Amino acid sequence: MPIALVEIKSTRKAVDDAPNDKLLKFKSDFGSAQLYILCRDPHARLVKGVEILPWQLGIRELGLS
Repeated sequence: MPIALVEIKSTRKAVDDAPNDKLLKFKSDFGSAQLYILCRDPHARLVKGVEILPWQLGIRELGLS
């Protein structure tokens, strides 16, 4: 089973295109882990290898619904 590192943002403010470097630092400890930010931003995108997803889409993509 693949490892997913997930950061959750609950603010209504859109997530900018500079993801938190802490998430990227964790990747070095987990090798091929997939990185996600689940948030209230309505626009899905990929930034620096981090998938930024609306939380509902992220829950489905992670197989949690």
